Amino acid sequence: MNETWNLKEMKKLIPLALPVLVVNLSIVGMGAVDAIVAGRAGVTDMAAVALGSSVYLPVALFACGVLMIIGPVIANMRGKSHESRVGYMTNHGLWLAFMLSLVSMPVNYVLRYVFGWISADAAMWGLPANLGFVALKSLNEGSNMTRPAMYVGLCGLLLNIPLNYMFVFGMYGFPRMGGAGCGAATAVIFYIEFLLMFLLVYCNPKHRPYRRHIISWRRPTT
Repeated sequence: MNETWNLKEMKKLIPLALPVLVVNLSIVGMGAVDAIVAGRAGVTDMAAVALGSSVYLPVALFACGVLMIIGPVIANMRGKSHESRVGYMTNHGLWLAFMLSLVSMPVNYVLRYVFGWISADAAMWGLPANLGFVALKSLNEGSNMTRPAMYVGLCGLLLNIPLNYMFVFGMYGFPRMGGAGCGAATAVIFYIEFLLMFLLVYCNPKHRPYRRHIISWRRPTT
């Protein structure tokens, strides 16, 4: 009996877990692409990108970790049939993402002067979009929808390859930025991913009741 129940649960969990795995692999893949492209630009560029990532990622992951509470809270609201509060929670999550970016970006900016030769600090300008993406992704995950983030993550990984070459080597009229181009490409991709996720959430009929909350600029309430 228990084995049958566990099998049924696994069949429900695997379709939800696999897209999350793909999203994480796409993030790792973007880092791998950065290292490969920066390495082609030069050993110094590759080392600078690696150091820049080691400074940027802890700050960004801390902010993303705070936002990860949104998904379970939304799932709890839906489980208790309090779906009328989901829109407000999503709006608060976007405000929280904005406030976390206001705190995190100055931290990265200060670290730029501590490590003056970091070349990946341009990625910090994409932090608001990255955190906004995480907030909207949490709405989907709290609604048992993990595939949209997978689609967006794969698009980001595919776009990372040409954008890195464009910014690092100065192709198609762009200035040659060297290793710093990896950070610039990452920042651009963050905004593209946020826009794609916003469109997927806003156009999804399941999220129709929350549309007005997503685009609302009213201040957070208790």
